[in-house]
Amino acid sequence: MGTEDRGGVLLPRVTVAVLRFRLQALEPITLPRWPGSTIRGAIGKVFRELACSTLRSDCQSCPEQEECLYFHVWERNRDPKAPLRLQSPPRPYILDTASEAIPRALKRGSLFSFRLVLMGRALAHVPYFLVAVRQAGFFNGLGRSHGRFDVVKLHCRDDSGQTHSLRGGEEGPLSWGRLRRIQVRPEPWEVGGRIHLKTLSPLQIVSGGRLLRRFDPEIFTVRLVERLERLSWFHEGVLADWDYGYLRRLARNVRVESSDFRPMKSWRNTRRGRRRIPMNGILGTARLHNVAPELAGLWKTAEILHTGKNASFGFGQIRLEAPEAGSATIF
Repeated sequence: MGTEDRGGVLLPRVTVAVLRFRLQALEPITLPRWPGSTIRGAIGKVFRELACSTLRSDCQSCPEQEECLYFHVWERNRDPKAPLRLQSPPRPYILDTASEAIPRALKRGSLFSFRLVLMGRALAHVPYFLVAVRQAGFFNGLGRSHGRFDVVKLHCRDDSGQTHSLRGGEEGPLSWGRLRRIQVRPEPWEVGGRIHLKTLSPLQIVSGGRLLRRFDPEIFTVRLVERLERLSWFHEGVLADWDYGYLRRLARNVRVESSDFRPMKSWRNTRRGRRRIPMNGILGTARLHNVAPELAGLWKTAEILHTGKNASFGFGQIRLEAPEAGSATIF
């Protein structure tokens, strides 16, 4: 991984693979409005059976954790060797269920899709994820009824945004050599000062111990920088050198011309189903003025990498449009 020096800001590149799973319901499936945590739970259960050698109930006290793929991908929650502000590692995956709307009620034979963004150690173990998704479909299913499903297609995204099959032909075997890796990096995006920002999934940002109820450009920028810094450290092995002051000054200069953000309430069950955890956030759009090119390029990374809490479940995904500019390149 390298860094990009733009306007006094050193910004990292994060290497990812974006997989698109095309699924078919074998039985009726009922999903929550934001199914990322449901899909994660189904995949994670199988992943643990595949990778865990001890099957202990508590991963944090397991003596094999440093060698365990399941622990590093799904359960690692602290790294005492990291700088203090970076000791909470972000998960090396994101379940994107918002890019392609999934119906809440699926009939037998219905097709649906989700995207899986992998980074860091997870990139070397893509076959584990495919096997976990397939076995979750046949044995665990999704939703309260545990409706089963099958994987019918698997594609990956390239750096132009196009998708490609991982099969050599329509019926050929999967070829991991066809997997495309892309680097997501903030590049200055000249937007003419104006941006339309829309949340595709709930934005869950906490400031001062409270959940953000409106879009705040400065707080949004700081939380995104913190996320990218953690991604850089844990999954690329590089400690980024951010100029917080420069970024915050750019963000303070942004003017919110209009905004219609509203609160969203959701819940998820813990892995063993013993507790329900709130997953609240905000949804909406904002018209923003006086957005500097460096800031626009930074924000653009959240279209793939998401931001805020519960990003691994698919929360914190945005889409940016600049009426006075062309498309941006972030990879």
